[in-house]
Amino acid sequence: MRHAHVQLFLSLIGLALIILGILVFWLPEVDQPTLTAPLVCLSTIFAIFWCVPLARSHIDGRIDWFHPAILFMLIYVVYFIFPGVWLWLYHNYHSIWVNIGNRPAFTVNSVFVLGVVSILFFGLGSQTKPIMSRKPIVDWSNQGYQIRWKEMRYLILVFLVIGGVFKYYHFTLFGSLTTDIFRYLSPSVRNSSGIYLSQFFIMLESMLDWAALLAVFYYIVRYKKTEKTNGWPLVFLIVVTVFLVDYVLSAKRSGVIPLILLPLIWYHYIIRRLSIGRAGVFFLAGIFLIAGLLMARIALPLLVQNLAPTEYIGKNASGILAFYVDSGELSTFDLIAASVVQRDELLKQIGGPIWGFLKYSFSTLIIFIPRAIWPDKPIYEDLSHVYYRFLIGSNPGIGFAPTLWGTSFLLFHLVGLVVGMYVLGWLFKSAYSIFQPQRSSPFDVFLYSIFYWMAFQFVRFGTTGFVIVMFVQSMFIGVLAVFLLYRKRRAVAIRFMQGNKANE
Repeated sequence: MRHAHVQLFLSLIGLALIILGILVFWLPEVDQPTLTAPLVCLSTIFAIFWCVPLARSHIDGRIDWFHPAILFMLIYVVYFIFPGVWLWLYHNYHSIWVNIGNRPAFTVNSVFVLGVVSILFFGLGSQTKPIMSRKPIVDWSNQGYQIRWKEMRYLILVFLVIGGVFKYYHFTLFGSLTTDIFRYLSPSVRNSSGIYLSQFFIMLESMLDWAALLAVFYYIVRYKKTEKTNGWPLVFLIVVTVFLVDYVLSAKRSGVIPLILLPLIWYHYIIRRLSIGRAGVFFLAGIFLIAGLLMARIALPLLVQNLAPTEYIGKNASGILAFYVDSGELSTFDLIAASVVQRDELLKQIGGPIWGFLKYSFSTLIIFIPRAIWPDKPIYEDLSHVYYRFLIGSNPGIGFAPTLWGTSFLLFHLVGLVVGMYVLGWLFKSAYSIFQPQRSSPFDVFLYSIFYWMAFQFVRFGTTGFVIVMFVQSMFIGVLAVFLLYRKRRAVAIRFMQGNKANE
């Protein structure tokens, strides 16, 4: 009965959204503002009630808050709905980044309609039969294979030394280790420094990160087996130290967020499932952390130059909020609008839809070719850089994330959006069905956490090319490590799997 009520509710919401969509494309500009509020409210409600049930576990009937459908919904709310509402209410339908035409209210409303279409087809894809079943992988992973935990301890020490040496060398490139190093948190200072690091160097650097992450993973699994807590203070200290080092060296939140997100996913599946309350707290904490790291990247370079950050980022809470939202971090709705309004001009910049799709999906594979073999190997340019150059002006190394919504519409118009979101939902469901992290071994949970992080980056940036670069630079070493450690050890594997079944 409850399921029938939800279906009826969704049908009514869907009917109302269809009517609103027709009105958006029928009414003149002067009447468009009356449609925005109901369109925003109903599309948000539709996204929640359409996506959340997709994450319900068939094992215990509870919602899995690390399900890909929940991830997609959260990205939609944070990077689509929120910036769209900000553009509507705070900027009165006018973007500070993009010229959205002489019918701004219609443009904003039509982009919201595209968002509803994307949610609909993502959900339909998520209800399609997975690409493959779990059974072959279960058969393979249950043939007595298990991570060799004793060898992992030695590998952590090796990674700690090698990664630490390369991180230290990276520090020396910035000059003396004084507070002036915080100037390099500024993208403009970093770009003008002339410091270049090869992909191989960055991969070796990431060993320090994986020393910390593998230590956390090791202690989480050990706690699951023995409930021993000794050693956690040292692990916590290592993670905090690596977090600070990475933030200063990379000036990127994507370089430090995995140090928090991946252990949280491991805890969720191996130790204790997160309730809706705990998940909500962690989500809000993550939002504040991401915002705080961005503001620190702006404020610290100003402080070391004896400049007052309040003169640049605002003197009160409302001013700081306005600065943050308008800084480009949440310009995603504007970029989707640019993909709609300025599609022809953007396509010229990337050489057309077919060439653009191929280039920004696969050209990063050249990172696997050493520069010693190809000395003149070109530096990869992401689609986000093209958006920034076209909309703002030339500035190497800086980009605007167009999201999967903007990219799919840019390349193949409405068909691209519909097919792309359907396939995304299908692939997300297939990945979740393959890994089945709720009842799998730590090995599967480990790999699923990396998939989850890469999935977020793909939806946010919209190109597989960027995801390939990020995976090679930051995730490849960790994946390689666990595959090297994953060996046949039947007795231990069986005991662990039996323990998991007993706890379900």
